[in-house]
Amino acid sequence: MTAKRNGKKPARSFDLYAFSDEELLALVKDNLDSEGWLTSAELADAIGIPEDEENRLSGIGIRLGWMARYGVIRKDTEKKFPARWTLTGRGIVILEAVFTSDQEAALKKLKGEQLWRLAGNVADRYTAADDVSAVMVRRTFQRAYRRRRFG
Repeated sequence: MTAKRNGKKPARSFDLYAFSDEELLALVKDNLDSEGWLTSAELADAIGIPEDEENRLSGIGIRLGWMARYGVIRKDTEKKFPARWTLTGRGIVILEAVFTSDQEAALKKLKGEQLWRLAGNVADRYTAADDVSAVMVRRTFQRAYRRRRFG
């Protein structure tokens, strides 16, 4: 068990390996207010992070800032405090992308060696994808690689 510092619980990570981009985007979408925004504190509440946790908001703000840099989240430039965030149009499209049931079934039937061929096809498409889609694909593979290697 990790010891407390200064009476506060130790900070947790909000990086790609703690929450997938898809999980984070879905949390944002599900917790937008009536105007279409949420604050870091509201997201922390939705995740269930206690108020006494060290770096409760800064860790979330840093991750949302990166997501804004990738083009799937946008920070409110008019109302600066507390910082508010929303999904971009590209963020919504990426989050809501789905396979047909036939596509999903075909993907589930792929054997290991067929995944190699699929990866080649994805790589070919990746080089021609728009910047937002390309970074999200790269991050998905990055997260999967770490999960496979380190559990």
